[in-house]
Amino acid sequence: MKTTCWKYFSFLNIDYKHAQDRLNQWAAEGWELVEVIGPFARLRWTERTDLTYFLDWTSGSEELRDYAQLVSDAGWERVERMGYLNIYASKPGSHPRPIQTDPELEFKRFRTKALRHMLISVGAVLAVVLFCLFTFSDIDTTHSLLSSSMVYNSSFLVSSLTHSLTLSAVLLFLPFWGLGCAVYFPYFFYRLRLWGNAVRAGEAPPPPKRWALRAGGLLRAAGILSTSFAALLLIPDYLLNDAFNWGVCVGGFIGCYLQFQRCNENITRRRHSLRLSVIFLILVACGLLHNPVRERFPGRIPFGPIHSQSDHVDLEMHCDAFLGSYARGHERVETGIEGQSISFHYTVQEWVSPAAAQWAVGDIPETLYPLEELEGVWRSFEWDTDPEFTGVSLMGISDHARKLELAKCPNRCFYLRRGTTQVAATYFYVPEGMTDEELLAPLLDWMEGLE
Repeated sequence: MKTTCWKYFSFLNIDYKHAQDRLNQWAAEGWELVEVIGPFARLRWTERTDLTYFLDWTSGSEELRDYAQLVSDAGWERVERMGYLNIYASKPGSHPRPIQTDPELEFKRFRTKALRHMLISVGAVLAVVLFCLFTFSDIDTTHSLLSSSMVYNSSFLVSSLTHSLTLSAVLLFLPFWGLGCAVYFPYFFYRLRLWGNAVRAGEAPPPPKRWALRAGGLLRAAGILSTSFAALLLIPDYLLNDAFNWGVCVGGFIGCYLQFQRCNENITRRRHSLRLSVIFLILVACGLLHNPVRERFPGRIPFGPIHSQSDHVDLEMHCDAFLGSYARGHERVETGIEGQSISFHYTVQEWVSPAAAQWAVGDIPETLYPLEELEGVWRSFEWDTDPEFTGVSLMGISDHARKLELAKCPNRCFYLRRGTTQVAATYFYVPEGMTDEELLAPLLDWMEGLE
C-alpha cells in the first residue's frame, strides 16, 4: 500500500470553509496533509483516527503571536500555509476546541481582513502606476535620445523590454495576471455575497461549483509557473545583463529573507538558514562570474570600440532580452589635431526582427530632419541655448538638466536606423570643418557589421 499521494486541492481564500471540509474528509479516510504546492496537496497515510483540521485567515505578527497561543491552548497546531490561510491540525491525543463558534462573527472577521488586504494590494499597484506616470509623463524622448540616455522610442516601457530578461517576462505576463485579477475579483464578491446571505439565513455557505474549482486551480498553477519562470530569469540576468547590480542582489536577498520569514513554522531554523545561504551564494557567484560569462557570450551587440581612433572606451550598459538588445557607452576619439578629441556618446538597440523593430520604434519625431546625403540618418535642429523648463515630473527635471548641459558645448546629435538596429549618437567638441559624412563614417560601418 502506498503511503503518500497527491490530491487536487485548489480553493480560493473565499472558499476556505470548503477546503477545511475536504481536508477533514481525507483525514477520515486516513490521510494527513504534508504540504500544499500550487493547486495540489501532498498527503501521507496515518494511523490517527482523531485527526481534524480547521483553516483561518492569517493575521499580523503581533496579533498572530497571541492568536497562535490561543490556538495551541485549544489543541491545534499549524501545519501549512496556503496563500493567506493558515491550516491547523489537531494535536495527537487532544480534543481540540473550536476557535470560531459564531458564524456571523467569523464572516465579518474574514470580510474585514480580506477587504483590507485587497485594498492594500490595489493601493500599492495604483501607487506604482501613478509614480511611473509622474516619473515619465513629460519626458522629452527626442532630447533624451540625443543626449544618449535612451534610444528614441514611442514608449519608454517598450524600450525597457531590451534591458532585462526578467522585466521582459514580467511585462509579457502582466496582461495575463491582470486577466486573472479581473476574473477573481467578481467571483470573490459574488461568493462573499452568497456567504453573507447564508449567515443571515442561518445556513451553511453553498459549496463552490466544480468549474470554479478547476478554473481557480488553472489560474493558480499558471500564476505559480509564470512567476517562477520570471524569478528564475534573475540568474541569467545577473550573469549576462548590466541592468542588475550588487544593489539589486542585496535587495533580492532581503526579499527572499522576508519571504522565508512567512514560511511554514515547522521549517527548522537549520533548513531556513540553509535556504538563505544557498540563495546568497548563488547571488554572489552570479555577481563574481558576470564579467567572465559576459565576455564569453557577448550577445547581439558586440564589444569593442566603434571608432578605430578611440583611446578611451567605456561600455556603461550592455543587456540582452527576448525581443532585443541594448547597449550604452561613450568613447574619446582622437581627431589628429594636437590637443583635440571628440567625445562620442551612443545608445544602441538591436531588435530580433524587423516587425519587432517597427512596432517598438514607431515614427520619426518632427524635431529631427533627415540628412539627404545619408539614407536612414536624421539630425536634430540646433539646440536652444536657454531652454525653458515646462515639465512637472522627475524625468522632466532630469531631461531639462541634460538640455542645459548640451547647450554649454558644441555638439552634433544624430539618430540612425539600419534594418533592426537604431542608434542615438551625440558628438561633443566636433572640430570646425568636419562634415557629417566624415563624422558618421565609422559608426555607419559598425552598424553595417551588425546586419
